[in-house]
Amino acid sequence: MVQLTAWRALNGLWEGEWDSWRVVAQAEHTFRHGMKALTLRVVGAMADPHAPAPFLFNLRGTYERDLSVATPFAFETMRPNEFVADRSIMAHVRFGLGPVLWRSKYSRPSLMLVGSVAIGDMDHPELHVGWDITTPKQGFYEVAAQLNNLLRSGIAGLGLLVAYRLGPYSFGAFEDDVAAKISLSLSL
Repeated sequence: MVQLTAWRALNGLWEGEWDSWRVVAQAEHTFRHGMKALTLRVVGAMADPHAPAPFLFNLRGTYERDLSVATPFAFETMRPNEFVADRSIMAHVRFGLGPVLWRSKYSRPSLMLVGSVAIGDMDHPELHVGWDITTPKQGFYEVAAQLNNLLRSGIAGLGLLVAYRLGPYSFGAFEDDVAAKISLSLSL
């Protein structure tokens, strides 16, 4: 799948106050072999470097200190609004091994290994007065293991994801770099 989204704001159109633009390109493909599946997704994004901060890109951080739900193709250990950029590239790799441990009526655990990376930057951070802006120009990295369908009923499954933050934006303390989340799945 390839997707291209372009967005344009015009000063004066419907009382708008900005001339600005954004473009997002995404490519995704899944390779299957029996019960195994390898999914690759790459997302590239660019925005007008003079746009106000709300028109820039927030890099999909979904971390919560409390137990929360895993979000596919997002960053499980990245805090919401932690990184902002006017241009970025993100890559996600998901390798599902299928049911690997046991199979029963109410449990059929399937292991998935996940890796994600984001790199981005901003031309004019000085334009955003009052915002504490950090860009992932050194690269944000995380890895995860996800066990889906630990409990299942019909087409719905409940599992667990554990993700770990690596690289230059890691905090250095295990408890700050790890995220544990519930995973929900549907088998259609």
